[in-house]
Amino acid sequence: MDYGGQSCPNEFIQRLCVFIESRIMASSPMTILLLAVCLLVTASNAQDDILFPFGEGSSLVPYGYVCTKVSIPISFPFFVQNYTSLYVCHHGVISFSQQNVGDHAQAFPLGFPLLAVYWSHIRPTSQGNVTYRQLHRISSDEAIFDRAETVIRRAFGSHLQFKASWMLIATWFNNTLSHPRGQGTTSTFQAVLVTDGDLSFAIYNFKELAQDLFQTQVGYDAGDGTTYYSVPGSMTDQIYSIINATNIGTRGRWLFRTDTQDTEHDLGITAPLFDSYSSNDYDSSSSDITFDTEPPTINNCPTDVIIPGLSTRPVSYTWSPPFFSDSSAGVRLVGGSVPSEGRVEVFYDGQWGTVCDDGWYITDASVVCRQLGFTGATNAWLSAHFGEGTGQIFMDDINCDGNEKRLQDCAFGGWGDHNCYHAEDASVTCNTDRSFNNSYRSVVVVFGCLASVSNECHQDGYGTFSVGDTEVMYNGTDKSGNQNFCNFTITVKEVNLVCPLNITLPTEAGSDTTRVNWTEPVLTGWDETNFTSTAQSGDVFRIGSQRVTYHQRFASSLILTCSFEIVIVDVEPPTVKDCPSDVTLFINSTNQIPHSWVAPVFSDNSGQSVVVVFGCLATVSNDCHQDGYGTFSVGDTKVTYNGTDKSGNLNFCNFTVTVKDTTPPWVEQCPDDVTIPTRLADQVGYTWVPPVFSDNSGQPVDVVFGCLATVSNECHQDGNGTFSVGDTEVMYNGTDRSVNQNFCNFTVTVTEVGLTCPVLEVVPASPGENSSSVFWKDPDVTGWDGSNFTSTAKSGDVFEIGTRNVTYDQWFGVNNLQLTCSFNVSVVGQCVNDKTNDTRHGDLSWLATIAGTEAKSVQRCELQTKKAGHPKATRNCSTAASPLYFSWEDHVGQSCGESEDTISVEQVVEVPVSAGNAKEVAVFLSKQTFSSSDSSDDNVEDISTILDNIVKAESGDVEVTEAVIQTVANVITNVQESQGTADSTTSSAIVKSVEQQVSLTLQQGGNVSIQQETIHVKAVSIDPQKASNGFSFASVQQESAGSRSPQEGSLDGTEVKTFTNASEVPKDVVASIQLPASILDHLPPAFANASLKISFIVYADDTLFQTGVKNLTSKVAGSVVSLAVEGVELKNLTDPVVIDFKTPTNASEEDLDTIQCTFWEFGSEEDEAGSWSTDGCKRADTPTDKVSCECNHATNFAILMDVKGQKRTDDGLSFTPALDLISQIGGALSVIALSLTLVIYLSIRKLRTGKSRQIFIHFCFSLLLLYLVFLAGVDNARGSGGGCVFVGALLHYLTLTTMMWMAVEARNMYVSTVKVFPEDTPLYMVKAGLLAWGSPFILLIITLSAATDSYRNEHYCFISPGLAMYLGLLTPIALILLHNVITFILVMRSLLKVKEASRSEQITKRLQNAVGISALMGLTWCFGFLAIEGATFAFQLLFCLFNSLQGVLVGVMFCARREEVRVAIAPYLRRICCGRECRLPIHRDEKPTSLTTSQTAPNTMSTAPTTNLDISVSASPREAETEIR
Repeated sequence: MDYGGQSCPNEFIQRLCVFIESRIMASSPMTILLLAVCLLVTASNAQDDILFPFGEGSSLVPYGYVCTKVSIPISFPFFVQNYTSLYVCHHGVISFSQQNVGDHAQAFPLGFPLLAVYWSHIRPTSQGNVTYRQLHRISSDEAIFDRAETVIRRAFGSHLQFKASWMLIATWFNNTLSHPRGQGTTSTFQAVLVTDGDLSFAIYNFKELAQDLFQTQVGYDAGDGTTYYSVPGSMTDQIYSIINATNIGTRGRWLFRTDTQDTEHDLGITAPLFDSYSSNDYDSSSSDITFDTEPPTINNCPTDVIIPGLSTRPVSYTWSPPFFSDSSAGVRLVGGSVPSEGRVEVFYDGQWGTVCDDGWYITDASVVCRQLGFTGATNAWLSAHFGEGTGQIFMDDINCDGNEKRLQDCAFGGWGDHNCYHAEDASVTCNTDRSFNNSYRSVVVVFGCLASVSNECHQDGYGTFSVGDTEVMYNGTDKSGNQNFCNFTITVKEVNLVCPLNITLPTEAGSDTTRVNWTEPVLTGWDETNFTSTAQSGDVFRIGSQRVTYHQRFASSLILTCSFEIVIVDVEPPTVKDCPSDVTLFINSTNQIPHSWVAPVFSDNSGQSVVVVFGCLATVSNDCHQDGYGTFSVGDTKVTYNGTDKSGNLNFCNFTVTVKDTTPPWVEQCPDDVTIPTRLADQVGYTWVPPVFSDNSGQPVDVVFGCLATVSNECHQDGNGTFSVGDTEVMYNGTDRSVNQNFCNFTVTVTEVGLTCPVLEVVPASPGENSSSVFWKDPDVTGWDGSNFTSTAKSGDVFEIGTRNVTYDQWFGVNNLQLTCSFNVSVVGQCVNDKTNDTRHGDLSWLATIAGTEAKSVQRCELQTKKAGHPKATRNCSTAASPLYFSWEDHVGQSCGESEDTISVEQVVEVPVSAGNAKEVAVFLSKQTFSSSDSSDDNVEDISTILDNIVKAESGDVEVTEAVIQTVANVITNVQESQGTADSTTSSAIVKSVEQQVSLTLQQGGNVSIQQETIHVKAVSIDPQKASNGFSFASVQQESAGSRSPQEGSLDGTEVKTFTNASEVPKDVVASIQLPASILDHLPPAFANASLKISFIVYADDTLFQTGVKNLTSKVAGSVVSLAVEGVELKNLTDPVVIDFKTPTNASEEDLDTIQCTFWEFGSEEDEAGSWSTDGCKRADTPTDKVSCECNHATNFAILMDVKGQKRTDDGLSFTPALDLISQIGGALSVIALSLTLVIYLSIRKLRTGKSRQIFIHFCFSLLLLYLVFLAGVDNARGSGGGCVFVGALLHYLTLTTMMWMAVEARNMYVSTVKVFPEDTPLYMVKAGLLAWGSPFILLIITLSAATDSYRNEHYCFISPGLAMYLGLLTPIALILLHNVITFILVMRSLLKVKEASRSEQITKRLQNAVGISALMGLTWCFGFLAIEGATFAFQLLFCLFNSLQGVLVGVMFCARREEVRVAIAPYLRRICCGRECRLPIHRDEKPTSLTTSQTAPNTMSTAPTTNLDISVSASPREAETEIR
């Protein structure tokens, strides 16, 4: 609470002193000390804490004004009237009506209302001020309101619920008097007005007062002439001492109720305020006045009590009231068992003493009892009846007349004058009736009860209390205003007794009773139980209902009762014995069949009888009896016995008598399936005659009808319906009474039909003819098998030039549906072949030309002209009216331009090529390629373009084809001689041009046989029947060549031959292709009377078959052969095409084992290169002198031999197997080492905490995944398409993540060892994880999206060499390695500063550090970049050794060799060794070789690192002290 800047209120200090005095033994030195402290604190703080808070938020009464008007937001009740404003005046007055009340105080009554706080002649100066502040009940001022309410409640016990809503605090601070006299020059006092709107109070607080020369008034005047009050001493010199007096127990504080005239009775103190001294005793010049500061003593103060009760009625309770006594009364009773009896002691000269019993009578004892507040005495005891006292004996020979107020007023021998011993101490027993005489009491007791609900309680010690807490308060105030309190709480706890819910239980099996268990009732609000009940849990109960009642008795005579019902029900059904089973009887006639049975017997567990109800339930009338016999017809008859016991439990004995007829029903007139055509998905109506069902039993047959369709149809059992497109199964299912079934099912199929006429191109008539036969296919009838056409014309009819419409009709007889379609037949005329003569160009030839188009002369401008390839003349074939239809016009000659001296291949690319100049262009190209060895990509691309133009001219001239083949042979030779490779896209285009040109010649000019040094062509037309035994092409040795084999890349000395029988093919061939005999099965009908045109091409090598992928691990071993059949697509053949190749020379057995049979698969786009594929091809078991392949299609074939892309040694041996073996063994060992390392680090908590260890775990996990994917998929997934791409992409990703974690490791190592003040980045591991795992994923996605084909590799599953590999893999690795190398140098430089015990140890440790750090940073990957030129094998060997064993090195350096790892796993090893000593080499006595370079304090500047290094395995420098061992 806020106490105006003071330490605590005076009331609290007084209560603290009372508490100390009542709780600590009187003889204890601590008692004296604490009491002294309390007195000092009380004396020093008595007036420091008297004022309420003022200053902040207060308004100032101006110096120039006597009073200031203050508006009040609520009505302030002041006796007979309510006021909404008041005046705060400088002269210590608050007025309610007049602004100026005068400087000099006046005696009451007055004619106007006011509060005279300290009405004197006050002079405002700059040193003092008068302020006021209004307070409303808001949260910030709650403490001030609480303080004011506490003062009021303690003084007025009848207003304990008072709660103020408004306050006014007026403070006269440090003001001087106009005419001061005596001590003190300034005055500080305060008035606090408090109201809740109904009640109002005024609190006067006096802290410092100056004595005025004039009279001073303190009190209040209602202004009505009758209601007023002046504090005793007002208008006299004694008023100055009001600062040391009080009417509520707090020195310097006065409290008045100001809303009623009955103020005398509501005040808590009614005794005279100045009884402790008289006006004659007061010396205005002296301030040495003695006051009583000791609070009253309390005896027999009740303690808190808890009473059980109910919320529905209050609880009565009585107690012995506390007894208050005060030392100021000068008498007390000691040694008695109750406050009303004891040894009489009086207070004199600062100490207590006894009274001698000489002359001690009941009259003397009554004076003592009345002095203590009792009505009188009942006994006057002699001879120390309540024990001998100690100390002085003050009074003797007492003689009271009985009217004295105090014992000290009676006649006695004088203080301390006696002739007694303590054995003669006088004692009394006072009257203990409840009528206290307050007029004689020295302590005034204010009583009150504070509770949340209204209770009735009395000061005499009895009352009735509701549920809740009621604080009973006795406030004792002596005549000096000292207070003491006796407060205790009466708590009425609501108790309730809650019984279990009603219990319903079945009887035990076979019995009419059951044992019932339940939990005891729940007693809420009380801890101890005292139950009595009419039954106990576990008792046995019979069938029926019984009430169980519980009672809970309390010491206060309260009894709680609850009860519940226990109902035992018989839920066990009657028992049935000898219930018959179902029976089936068979008949083959309509007669009934008799049957008998033994009737079942019913009994019940209760021993009472069971009522049995019998019945027979059948579809026909049967005769059956409860006694167990009857006659039954076909069908099921359910015989029922229903037994019910007295509790209504049922049990049944039901059985069925089934009479079956074994003959199924007959079906007649079952409709057949029907198909109905429709168009536009219309529904179709259809009717049928329903089938007829009958049964041999003569009884009706139940027929179930249904339509099962994919769409909703409407169909009816009586034989009609509408059906949508699709199949609808109509089902009639007939079932007789014996459940014999027969079916009639048929399908109504509605099919959507359509008629689609052909679309014909314009048909040209033969040159010079006016008509032409036009052929077409019949219209296509969809949704229907067969046709029934009528048409206006037929295919093959002759049509004159022009356009004519042809109409087709299709009739369906099922529902008279007609479909119609039509198309146009257009015939155009052609001008006939012709010749003309031009004066400039001579004879010109004109090919047949369609009427209405322009013809170009066959003759074209020569290549050495400006317009090379353009026609020398043009001519129109114009249309004409019937009967001519067409005619030639005169030709128009064209200029060829100036002649050119030379022409290049680049220029010919732009020359148009037609049948007229195809030969010229082809011959020119062959000559150019023969005379020039330029095999550059641009040159070959130009040649490819020109060859494509020649093919598009569609000239089948043999000479053109020979020139084309010659050109291709020249290109191959030029590429071979330049030892280069042709562009993959360009070379594929050249191969296509060769195949197309040979096809043209075969179709137009007959057979082809061309042989060049690098290419052979054989194309023949044969009778299909001659290929019935298979047809073969073979490249064989020429007889003139003898046994000489052609050189590699050359076909010199060989020729191509054809064979109609496979057995005729020689065994020693360069290459051969055999078509299967079943080829005839794949020929279309058009070949029935046509010849079979087949072409065979042999390429000396794979010069023109480039995949565009460099550094392949396999190559074409020998020649490439091509096979094509005109007009026939040879795919998915049942019998394979057999291709034989001569075994490559100088090939080892290992090389031969790697040979694959492949075919050339052209790219899907024009600008895409082709590739070798093994789909549909396999290698056949053949002798070692040849390689035989079988393929289910025909195209370009070759065999690939795996050479791993490696160079060979001089002796022909390859070091590839050794590198493979090293990679596999090293990878497997690394997997084991990394797995063990991860298991150890993850399973032991100490090893997985800390930033460095977490980085190390991530690094090991990424490296382990890389090894696993490499070993499992790099070779095994090749050739699997998407699977190989997935493995390659995963290896790419894991390689980058491993390198990134190496970079994170290097960065952490640099921070730990090199930097003076290591970083402490928040969320370091989260950021590191996002960088190391996330950035490689982004790079992989970009690379995979841009170059997916780079991951498609038939030889191994990894990204192929090329731009994608350089940018997506090698460049990031190179940057990371550069970063790590620089970090390695800086770290090693820092570590070299560590001084060991000896030079040998120093060298050893530095080597170990270098090896461990290089392993973590991945520096061994640098060997891969050094594998160039002559050092390839050496650095590849080092790369394989170090990187395949990197996991092993990491496991050894950072797991097996680390002492903290060995210490951590030692307990687990002992368990594995079954308790035996199973130790690792742990050297605890060795001096740790930590890499601490300095011991400088963290806040000291140093040029060397101040932390230890664990090489990223142990905790970071800020987490733990770590080392390398």
